[in-house]
Amino acid sequence: MKPFIQITRHLYEEPYTLNLVIIAGNGTAMGSLEFYLNPENLNEIGEALANFPMHDKASYLFERGSEKTEDNFAWFLKFQLSSPGGLQNKFTLRLRFNNNEHLREFHFASDPQLTDFGFVMTGESTRNLGELLTEFSKLNHQRLYWTNETGVLDNGVLEPPTNHGHVVTEAFAALPK
Repeated sequence: MKPFIQITRHLYEEPYTLNLVIIAGNGTAMGSLEFYLNPENLNEIGEALANFPMHDKASYLFERGSEKTEDNFAWFLKFQLSSPGGLQNKFTLRLRFNNNEHLREFHFASDPQLTDFGFVMTGESTRNLGELLTEFSKLNHQRLYWTNETGVLDNGVLEPPTNHGHVVTEAFAALPK
């Protein structure tokens, strides 16, 4: 499995709040998270990646939610891009997803999900992902699928389920076979 990111959009309170599911993997680790952002957040991330500085020690950080019990957030998303010194035209993307189930009073042992991993991207693939996110923020597509080699925006997601929580199942069904 090569590094990939898929983000699916499910109808919610658009155009103000987006119900999104991210599924990502680096070839060894894979994780998913259902979360909520607004289109401006996606555009911000996209523009930051598309225009990411091409110099040593550059970094970009986007975080939403919290992992602190006292903050009482339902989820946490971290998206961090950095340019480690000495790697010409190579960047490291670190993703962290946490559904914060361990913070809730009533939960089942299998509910907590925490994923934290990274992978290396080229300058071209970083710009490609940024451009895809910027276009995705315009709400004309249901799915963004990116790898280091390619990126696609399409409407390959089934109709949103009526039961909350099944959007993750629909997002996995939309992964390329």
